[in-house]
Amino acid sequence: MTKIKTIHTSRTMIYTELEKVMAYSLENDNFLKSLGQNVTGKKSNSGVEKTANYLKRLYGFDMQYSPFVAFKYFWKISDPNEKPLISFVYAVNHDDLLAESVQFLQSVKPGVKSFNHLIDKDGIFCIPSDNTEHARSERLRDYLQQVFVREWINQTITLLLQIEGAKSTNLEAWLLDVYFVQHCKVFQNRPFIWHIWDGHKDGFSALVNHHKLDKDNLSKLTYTYLNDWIHECVARKNAGESSAEGLLSAAQKLKENLEAILHGEAPYDIFVRWKSLEQQPIGWEPDLNDGVRLNIRPFVEAGVLRSKFNVKWGVDIGKNPPGSP
Repeated sequence: MTKIKTIHTSRTMIYTELEKVMAYSLENDNFLKSLGQNVTGKKSNSGVEKTANYLKRLYGFDMQYSPFVAFKYFWKISDPNEKPLISFVYAVNHDDLLAESVQFLQSVKPGVKSFNHLIDKDGIFCIPSDNTEHARSERLRDYLQQVFVREWINQTITLLLQIEGAKSTNLEAWLLDVYFVQHCKVFQNRPFIWHIWDGHKDGFSALVNHHKLDKDNLSKLTYTYLNDWIHECVARKNAGESSAEGLLSAAQKLKENLEAILHGEAPYDIFVRWKSLEQQPIGWEPDLNDGVRLNIRPFVEAGVLRSKFNVKWGVDIGKNPPGSP
């Protein structure tokens, strides 16, 4: 089979060269000239030219391209030890085959502060918020403001959305409509943050951390957060709001589906082919070692995720162990 050539073929360390070019040409904005002058580690002039063309095609280097303008702004105001992480965020959203990024990120030491006081212990992030917690988009805004600190300006959120290439104009719209799609893409259709919703554009919606979504927290999502929303819908219906009936119906249907997952009702149960019958979970008792692909299946089957993504459950390679179903 003939290999399909892409702009990534025959190139190495494009991401680190992005940093070199930015550092070399920031003052005069002559990025295109510096592409050929500052590309390193190539064996020939043709290699330098090829890499320079790759960089241009991957990252733009165009002051008319708003994501690059935003990237340049954050690069310029950031500390030296923050620049590798900023360029990584920009690069990973433009280079789908950035295999070296994982290894490089392990060597980056950006001086991360502790923000544990802003983290939810249950890993559940409702959008919009329920009645008991501060609006989640505002909590994310507060988190970002504390992360950026000195670099924070009124346009920071807008600039970050531009870097992401998002059409959303505010955080809540991005969280509701775009985040899960981009998250699935970045993590190659093995998302660890799941966007659960009731299918109504103005209804119940929550981001949940798969690593924390045990039986207790799924119960909390179903009988605390979702129940609070159902009670609000009932109150709106009693007050005569025209849209309340649709909101209530969607929320109740979501509750039924989540309860079915909790109880392990077919086809919303977890089945792990390589485990014996005695080891199969009863109800929602996920084993993180089994992976996202198997644990997310009940939620995909129930149709409660915000958007579809590429995941399949065909026949796995190998033989079933003795005693397996």
